[in-house]
Amino acid sequence: PEDPGAYADETYEYFFTSWEGKYKRVTSDCKVNATYRKVYIEYEVVFEDALGNVIYSEKLHYGDKVDQPNAPVCDSDERYDYIFEKWSPDFSEKVKGSVRYTPVFKAIYKYEYTAEEFIAAVEKIENCSTLTERFAALSKAFKMKDSVYIGDEGITEAIALLEEETEKYNEEISGINERFEKVNED
Repeated sequence: PEDPGAYADETYEYFFTSWEGKYKRVTSDCKVNATYRKVYIEYEVVFEDALGNVIYSEKLHYGDKVDQPNAPVCDSDERYDYIFEKWSPDFSEKVKGSVRYTPVFKAIYKYEYTAEEFIAAVEKIENCSTLTERFAALSKAFKMKDSVYIGDEGITEAIALLEEETEKYNEEISGINERFEKVNED
């Protein structure tokens, strides 16, 4: 008989090896079975970083559990910070075939201000008489799509400058009060 060829399912490939049974000098119907060698199919599961470099690769079998590597990072640039969001295609915990996962990052727009720029922005906002109002107004005026970023050092420096400004304001008020007292005395 002819070679029946090979076939496969998700788990194994089956390769014809031989015919089994007595089929020499056949004088009546007889049963002859094809025998196959089965080979476990290995699927390659690959995870890449933001630059397309392989960070994890493993050969697994259909239905095996896939362990995700730690989320990759993507360096910030002048305008954006990047945060890992998900894998593409969507991650599957079980192997269904060979797959290459690439990271998808969410871009978060950022502004970087010096403390002086931060204070100048606050001072441009009208009708802000208290420190709290200034911060609230600033947050409304500079509300970006996702965030405003001035950095930890910038925040510390900005708060120190605002406190200094508030102290100067209090000294001015105190000086005005003293002048009023002198006027009232005369």
